[in-house]
Amino acid sequence: MKMRIHLAIPALCVAMLAQATWAQSAPVQTAPAAVAQAKPAPVPYYFDPAVIDPSIILPPPPAAGSAAQAEDLAEVHNAHDHASPAEMKFAQTDALEQDLFIYAPVLGSGFRADALPATAALSAHLMNDASVMNGLLKAIYLRARPFRADTTLRSECGAATQMSYPSGHSMAGYLGAYTMAQIVPEKAQQILARADEYAQHRIVCAVHYPTDIRAGRQVALEMFGYLLAQPRYQKELAAARSETRSALHLDK
Repeated sequence: MKMRIHLAIPALCVAMLAQATWAQSAPVQTAPAAVAQAKPAPVPYYFDPAVIDPSIILPPPPAAGSAAQAEDLAEVHNAHDHASPAEMKFAQTDALEQDLFIYAPVLGSGFRADALPATAALSAHLMNDASVMNGLLKAIYLRARPFRADTTLRSECGAATQMSYPSGHSMAGYLGAYTMAQIVPEKAQQILARADEYAQHRIVCAVHYPTDIRAGRQVALEMFGYLLAQPRYQKELAAARSETRSALHLDK
């Protein structure tokens, strides 16, 4: 029996309809014959959009021109403008990776995808679901990125063409952190601290506001609570736990 998180799902339904309408109305471009068909849009692996709808409890981002928006932007400037070259380089490196293996600095060099296939599979499924949820929510809020709202800023981490709210990297990072805390609970505090650092780097890059980061963490927490009740997630979590703990010699 499915655990129903929310009974009403108007916002996500509207977002899904908006995405479908945009896809139908977008200009059609003829691809070269040798080019394969475009990859289909990702679909949820663990969660059901008809059951979980974080937009019901997620507060909207600060309105453009508001005092809260100005405060949000000031925090971006502070993080971006005062970042050291080393911190900026680390933020740029983090921007290129969305998986459970961002926690290798905490768990050690043995924690890597090529050595841990079950953990890598769990990671791929988590990141897929975070991406699907993030896309649906971005379509609802349509918030411009900081570097687009303020031309004195520039993105230090690529073009970042999607909307800003909530932060997808933060959502993925925290969802991964809550999962890794189940696998290696003795390092839970260090894992969560690494998630905070990973999320903060999105502000350093000027591609997200602090409120985007907080929203990403809030959604990740709700998704995690839902996933804990899903047998498919629990089965893959158990396999990843056994594999990771054995590889890192944590039960000896």
